Amino acid sequence: FNFVAASTGFYAASGSGVYSDGQLLTNQSDNTALKCTFNLGNVPPTDDKEDCVSVRSAVVNKRTTEKSSIVGNSFTKTAPTDTWDPNFTGYSLALPAPGVWFSYPINIQNEFTFDRGSTFKLSSQAYKFFDAINQVGTTSFFTPPTEPGIYEARVSFNGIECSAILDFAEGTPEGTGNTQYAFAAYSGDAIFPSTACPDSVSYCSLSRCLKFQEGTGACITVPEMGGAPAPLKSEIAQSITVSGTFANSTFPMALVSDSDLQPVDMSDLTLSGSFKFEDFEKNKEGTYVTDNVVHAVETDGNNAFVTLVGTKQFSVPSGCNVCSNAYDLFDFEDARVPVSEVALRDTICSYYKTKPLLVSGE
Repeated sequence: FNFVAASTGFYAASGSGVYSDGQLLTNQSDNTALKCTFNLGNVPPTDDKEDCVSVRSAVVNKRTTEKSSIVGNSFTKTAPTDTWDPNFTGYSLALPAPGVWFSYPINIQNEFTFDRGSTFKLSSQAYKFFDAINQVGTTSFFTPPTEPGIYEARVSFNGIECSAILDFAEGTPEGTGNTQYAFAAYSGDAIFPSTACPDSVSYCSLSRCLKFQEGTGACITVPEMGGAPAPLKSEIAQSITVSGTFANSTFPMALVSDSDLQPVDMSDLTLSGSFKFEDFEKNKEGTYVTDNVVHAVETDGNNAFVTLVGTKQFSVPSGCNVCSNAYDLFDFEDARVPVSEVALRDTICSYYKTKPLLVSGE
């Protein structure tokens, strides 16, 4: 069995699934209602800490499956698709984490200017700052089409190629709706403040944005949250398929929410590609079993977000040298955030101080 689970903490919400041999074995799943969700910068939960807990459990029974090889590099609709052109593409904050970037002691909203989807210009100070810590991705924005049909959007970044196919039963007359679809891609070793190990991930993520928060540019996906309007019926897709070409060393997971930001049961998703850990191991010759693989997830279309995220193999502890040497917290010479970048270290490595000198008698 390959068990894939998500751990959540205060100010966080997530779901989990159980896989084996590329098949979902969950036949019963119970998800408690979230009483509060910390989704936007500078908007704290209204309930007490004890109420901000989501518990997800599943019952798994033995099920017979046939062993299958990796599916080929295709997961397409039978009907022809139209190219969905973006109305804007920009560099964006790769892993927004509002509890990290938009709250005390680090509130980058006071330092940088963000556009929709937490995007920024190449010439901006925000780009310079986030590029130095591998926190720059790319996001494209799409307006629901004026004619019904099946539309495909594409976005790529740093070796990962993403595709989103949406089936719209109705067209949305120009100027009548507010919804934007944000399609983001990222691949790299993202650095977080005062965290020894970078987050080595890749993802393709499609979000249905009803409004963008002022200041942070965060995509608001739930009606009435922050004054966001409900989407028009014509702006809701009948189905969504997100696929991505991931490196062979990247183990994928599908993370999907419904329109209320609740996790969608894994048994309600259609997966293609390979979700077996064994397919990402090295053979006796020391090379990976597979080449780059296309993974895909298909949903019913009424989703706040649909994401394929891949975790990459990472060397621990030798790779955990964001602010100091991996084996010496007081040695900064081999840190990913160099000592020469004083302002950057003051923000990212503020808790890493030089070793105090011992005086006589101590």
